[in-house]
Amino acid sequence: LDVAMQPEIPAVLVEAYILQARNLPRKNAAGQSDTFCLVEATGSPQKYRTNVVPGTLHPVWNESFQVKVRDPPSQMITVKIWAEKRDGNHDFVGVVVVPVSRIESGAQSTEEGWYEIRGERNDVLEGPDGMSKVELSFVHKEAAPNEQQVSGFMFKKADESEEWIRRFAILDPYSQLLQFFENPKSVMEGAAFLSEEVNTRTCKVDVLEISEIPASAQRTSYAFKLVTNFHNFLAQVNTLEERDTWVEALRHIGNPPGIRFLPAPPSREKRPEPSSATRDSPRTTQSPRVIEDPPVARTPPSKASSGDGDSKVANPL
Repeated sequence: LDVAMQPEIPAVLVEAYILQARNLPRKNAAGQSDTFCLVEATGSPQKYRTNVVPGTLHPVWNESFQVKVRDPPSQMITVKIWAEKRDGNHDFVGVVVVPVSRIESGAQSTEEGWYEIRGERNDVLEGPDGMSKVELSFVHKEAAPNEQQVSGFMFKKADESEEWIRRFAILDPYSQLLQFFENPKSVMEGAAFLSEEVNTRTCKVDVLEISEIPASAQRTSYAFKLVTNFHNFLAQVNTLEERDTWVEALRHIGNPPGIRFLPAPPSREKRPEPSSATRDSPRTTQSPRVIEDPPVARTPPSKASSGDGDSKVANPL
C-alpha cells in the first residue's frame, strides 16, 4: 500500500451536479432515448460519466463529480449528453458549456439553473414539445495542497456470483475517483488500460469481519465493503494497516465537509410531461444560458441560486 504518491494538484476544483433534463429529442425506434452525460474540463484527459437512464425523454441522473481544473481563466466545463447505442457508436445529443471563470464570479462561487442545450451546429436543441433543457449546478472551490493519493493491490468483487479478482487500485483525492488497473504498469499506459472506475462521492464504507466472508472465498484476513449510489463491492487486503488506511481514506475523500447529498434517481418510471412553462420558455440564438424556469422534482437547493432574473450567456461553442 502506497500513501506517499503525490497526485497532481489542480489549480481549482469544480463540483458539477448533473441533475435532470427535459424534452430531449427522440433517439431510438421506441421514440425515447437512453441517455448519459460526459463531464469534463476542456483540454483535460479526465472525463466523468453518469450512468445511463433508459427509455425516457426526461431523464433524472442526480449525480455529481469533482472536476479538476488546471487553468481557470481559459478552461470551461462541458456537459455532453449522449444517447447510448448497443454497438458502442453512441449518438451525440447536445452540449452545455460553462466557463470556470463565470462559476467563480457567481454568488458564493456558484452557478445553477436550467440550461438550454446546443446541438452539433450550435443550434438550440428541441424535443417533441419545444426547447430541450438540462438542470445543472456548479460550485467553484479551492484545492487543498496537502491531500495524499492512496494506491495498492486488493482483491475485489461486486456480488456472490463473481470471482474474486486482484486489481491495483488508485484513489485520487481531487477527482474522488477510485480507479482499478490490472497492475501498476497499466497505470503508466493510461486510460486504455483502466478496468473500472468508481465515483466515491457520498460513499459508505464498512469494515467487515472476515467471518462474514465464506471460508472458501477468503483471500486475506482483512476486508471492507464500499457502497455508492451505483456501485457495491467487497474488498480484501493483506494487512490490518492497509484495511484501515483504505477505509479512512474513502470516508474522508468521498465525504468532504459541505458535500451536497442528492436523492437516488428514480427507477425506470415514466417521467412527467414538461409543464407549459417549459414549452413557452424564451428562445435564443446565443450560446448556452441559464433559463429562469421553475424545475420539476427539484433536488434540495444548494448554498446559492442563480435566480437573479438575468440569463447568463456562456462563451460560443
